[in-house]
Amino acid sequence: MLAFASIFAAVLTIEALYAARDHRKTAERVLHDYAALGAESAAQRLKAALNSRFSTILMSAATLTQRNKSAPSVELLRANIGANARDVLDDSSRIIEVVPGDSLASLFTRETERLPSFAYFGLRWLQQPTNDDLLIFQPFHPQTTSAMAFTLPRRAVSVLVARLVAKDPVLPSSLTHGVNVDSAIGLRVTTAHGLLTDRHFDATSSFRATYPLDQPYGDLSVDVSLGESLAPMLIIGGLPRSRVPLLLGLLVLTIALTAAAGDQLRRELELSRLRDEFVSSVSHELRTPLAQIRMFAETLRLGRVRSDAEAERSLTIIENEARRLEHLVENVLAISRAERRALEVYPREVNLTSLLQEVVAEFAPLASRAESKIALSLAPAVRAQVDDSAVRQIVLNLLDNAVKYGRRGQTISLRLSANADVVSIQVDDEGEGIPAGERAQIWNRFWRGNDARRSNIAGTGVGLSIVRDLVDLHGGRARVEDAAPRGTSIVIELPTQSTNGDASS
Repeated sequence: MLAFASIFAAVLTIEALYAARDHRKTAERVLHDYAALGAESAAQRLKAALNSRFSTILMSAATLTQRNKSAPSVELLRANIGANARDVLDDSSRIIEVVPGDSLASLFTRETERLPSFAYFGLRWLQQPTNDDLLIFQPFHPQTTSAMAFTLPRRAVSVLVARLVAKDPVLPSSLTHGVNVDSAIGLRVTTAHGLLTDRHFDATSSFRATYPLDQPYGDLSVDVSLGESLAPMLIIGGLPRSRVPLLLGLLVLTIALTAAAGDQLRRELELSRLRDEFVSSVSHELRTPLAQIRMFAETLRLGRVRSDAEAERSLTIIENEARRLEHLVENVLAISRAERRALEVYPREVNLTSLLQEVVAEFAPLASRAESKIALSLAPAVRAQVDDSAVRQIVLNLLDNAVKYGRRGQTISLRLSANADVVSIQVDDEGEGIPAGERAQIWNRFWRGNDARRSNIAGTGVGLSIVRDLVDLHGGRARVEDAAPRGTSIVIELPTQSTNGDASS
């Protein structure tokens, strides 16, 4: 189910990425279309302006030529044309009459063949080593005996084109809402031989369009570029931002949460299994002392003992099994309180030397049943601010583990030492030791090592976790080491002064 959720989230993320990509492509396409609209509009206006000026000049020149029997001067031509065409002519312009047989006649004939039938004029750049003029000419027609032409220097053409394209906005005001956006709209006019005019054109813009002018306008073309800052004005909502980081982040988060949920489910299942094992182990461990207590109690009640020594032995067994039951119940209660975060300690000044002697005397009969001995090495009169019942439970759990996992006939060492700040309690057994790879896990609740499970040693896997919890509540620390020459050594270090007041939880 969790895997399906991850796959479903991945599919949704991919679909969202495709939708976001398509949304952005659509918005970019709209901006491209607006750039193309601007280029076409500017080109059409430029064509109209050139038509009105060049055709007026050529027709006036033809009329004056017929009247005066020779090509007019620039001054005369200026005097006979309107103001909007008059400023086209430059002082260096030349008025030319071309008749069949002239050197330019063959050129006019070739250019005429390239023009549409309705053309009133044509443009041709005169590329000579010392000449870069634009030739504006009338096409030859069968009914005419001559044609008119005039030239403009490139500089004058650039000034003229710049003035013509600057008259009107590139985009209609209905799109820009009357706002001046000239700095965000670039425009340039070029020919095959180079640039004529440039106004804020951005060659790096992603939104550019080119509109070439058809014949008879030669190789002129208009380019328009739009800045991204125009997007909010031209497109509702502007250009959508890339959602790739957000969507990928959400996908990674979803997968991480799914993985965390899967891990949590695995932990829950593992914990449930461990709890079942714990209940089974506790039930088994409780059944044995209860059976012993019941058997020897019935023996005493029915008077089946044959001597006072045998009666004393039965009472001792009952007492020892009761202590064992008490120890098991204390561990179960400690685990329950730890699960509810209600485990507390109440430090007070305690003579640890005397306390450990009492604990060993209490535990010695249980150790003797496993043929184990306890060797004490206690510093005299060690005092510390600790919870005596908690320390009692810590030491009992350590001694119980040493008996369970040590060899029969071993000697268990219990040491107590102290300095100004810390008291150290150390319990060594003579067992097989704990593998290095398992030492970090022995403090986990319900955990038991592989060797312990294989050897069918009775246990609940909670003793050392209770030890760690009680040590932590005192502000101390616990660690595991190798004992010499063999076995395991558990070292508990507790501060001599309480670090957490009267109570901790």
